[in-house]
Amino acid sequence: MQIWKYPLNVGHGAETILLVPRAIPEKPEALHVGLDPVGTPCVWYKVDPTAAKIPIRWVCIGTGHDIPEKVNKGYWHVDSVVDVKSMPPYEFVWHFFESLDD
Repeated sequence: MQIWKYPLNVGHGAETILLVPRAIPEKPEALHVGLDPVGTPCVWYKVDPTAAKIPIRWVCIGTGHDIPEKVNKGYWHVDSVVDVKSMPPYEFVWHFFESLDD
């Protein structure tokens, strides 16, 4: 087992962002969503690097915005992160959802 980091490129000011699908070893265990040392939102997973790769999809939704029905039914919340790149008082929070079988 290893811990892998996946950067999540989030644009500022968007309500809902469908992030680019990526491949990840099957049965990933999400450990944390947060900012790396340069301020990029990332998700860290515990994975078996020898496992077959499967697609994973992320959706990022800002606080106060509608959650699309597709996300409500087929995704689960992984974590949330305060956007420290936003203007003070840093009130913008991203909520990350994922799906392994979209």
